[in-house]
Amino acid sequence: MLWLVALPPGAIVFIIGHSFGANTILIALRKMRRKVSLLCAIDPAAQFDTTLPPNCVKALGFRQVVSSIGRGKLLPAGDGRIIDIVLNDSHTYIDKDPRTHAHIISEIVKI
Repeated sequence: MLWLVALPPGAIVFIIGHSFGANTILIALRKMRRKVSLLCAIDPAAQFDTTLPPNCVKALGFRQVVSSIGRGKLLPAGDGRIIDIVLNDSHTYIDKDPRTHAHIISEIVKI
C-alpha cells in the first residue's frame, strides 16, 4: 500500500478488494490516515474484523449467502457511509457478477 501513501494530497482514492484482499485493505487502511473516497469490499472473510475504518468516506459491502466462505458484512465506525449489497451468488462468482461491476462503476462516476 506504499503507492497509496505516495499519492499527492487531495487525490481521489477508491480501492476494491475481494475476499482476503478486502480484509487486507481494511487492515491497511486502519493504519493510515489517507482519506479513501470509496472502498469496495467484495465478500470479505467474516472471521476477521470487517469494521469500516474511519478514513473511508463511503463503502460498498458486497456479500453472498450461498457458500460458507466470505459472508463478511462491513460494520460502521465513524461517519463513513456503508451500502450493504447482498447477492445470491457464490463466493467465487460474486466478483465476476455484472451486477457487482455495475454497482461499483455507478459509485465511481459519482465521485
